[in-house]
Amino acid sequence: MSIILINPPLSEENKVLFSSMFICFIIVYLCVSELIFYPIWVSILLILFFIYTLYYELKTSYYCIFGLFFIFLSFIFLILRMTNIWLRFLISSLPFFIFGLVNPYILSFKNRVKDRFGKNIIKSFFIFILISAIIISILFLSHQLEDMKLSKKYYSEGYNFYQKNNFPNAIDSLNKSVELNIRNYEALNLLGRAYLKEEDYESSKSFLIKAIKIKPDYFDAIIALATAFEKSEDFENAIEYYKKAQKLQEWDFGTHFGMGRTLYKIGDLDKAIDEFINANVLQPKNFEIHYLLGKIYYEKEEYEKALNQFNICNQLKKPDDFEIPEGEEIIDFIEKIKTNMKK
Repeated sequence: MSIILINPPLSEENKVLFSSMFICFIIVYLCVSELIFYPIWVSILLILFFIYTLYYELKTSYYCIFGLFFIFLSFIFLILRMTNIWLRFLISSLPFFIFGLVNPYILSFKNRVKDRFGKNIIKSFFIFILISAIIISILFLSHQLEDMKLSKKYYSEGYNFYQKNNFPNAIDSLNKSVELNIRNYEALNLLGRAYLKEEDYESSKSFLIKAIKIKPDYFDAIIALATAFEKSEDFENAIEYYKKAQKLQEWDFGTHFGMGRTLYKIGDLDKAIDEFINANVLQPKNFEIHYLLGKIYYEKEEYEKALNQFNICNQLKKPDDFEIPEGEEIIDFIEKIKTNMKK
C-alpha cells in the first residue's frame, strides 16, 4: 500500500485513467439492487476516491465533470423510472461539486504544509488516513455481518412463533430481526403478515411496502399488502396490488379470491363472479367462495343460481375464522330465496 503512495507522481493521463476506473466502480455499486445497497459503503468509496485524488492533485475541473456525469446518469435513470437509482446518483453527485469548490484551498494548504515540513509528512498523513479508512471499513463490515447473523436468528424465532399462531411474540422477534438488518425482506414480509393477523393494518402496510421496495417482485408481500389494503377498506390500492400479484402468478388461488372479495365490496358484481369462478377452479369446494357467490346471485335476483351455491355450502364445513353477519346465515338466504321464487 505504502509503495503505491511513495511512487513518483502519476502523469495527467494516468490520474484520469485511475480516477475513471474508481468512478466506474462507484457507478456499478450505485446500480445494485436495494437488497445489497448500503449508503455507508457509498460514503466509504467516495472518501477513498477523494483521498486518492487529493494525494495526486487531480485538477478541479475533473470533479465538476464527474459531478455532471452523475447528474446525467441520474437523468437517464429518471427517464427509465428507476426511482431509487436516479436518486442515488443525484445525491452522490453533490460531493463532487462540493469537493471541486474546496479543492483549490485544500491543495493550497497541502502545499504550504509540504513546503514547511517536507514531502514525507504529507505521505505519512495520507498513508495514515488511507489505513484508517480501510480499518474502519473492515470493522464496519465485521459488525454488519454479525448483525445479519443475529437478524437471521431472530427471524427463525419469529417464524416459529408465527407458525404456532403466536403473533405477539412473532412480532417481537421479527422487530428485533428488522432492527438488526433493515434489508431482511423476509423478516419485513413476515412482520407485515403478523400485524395483518393482529388487525393492525397500518403497521402491516408499512412493513410490507418496505419488503416490496427491497424486492419489487416479492409475491408473498404483494398479495399480503393487497389484503391489508382490502381489510382497511382502501379498495383502489387493494385492486392495484391484486393485479400485480396476478401478473406474477396468474393462477394463484389467493389473487383471484382476494380480487373477487374486493370487487364484491365495491359493488362490481359481474367481475367479482368471474374472479370467484377462477378461484373455484383452482380450489374447488371452498365454503367462502360458494357463500359469496350465493350472496352475489341473490343480490342479482338470480335465485336458482343462488340456491345452488347455498346448497353446496350446506355440504361443506364453514371455516372457524369466517364470520357470517346476523341474519345472513345460509338458512336465512335459503328461506328468502324460496319466498321470492314463489312470487
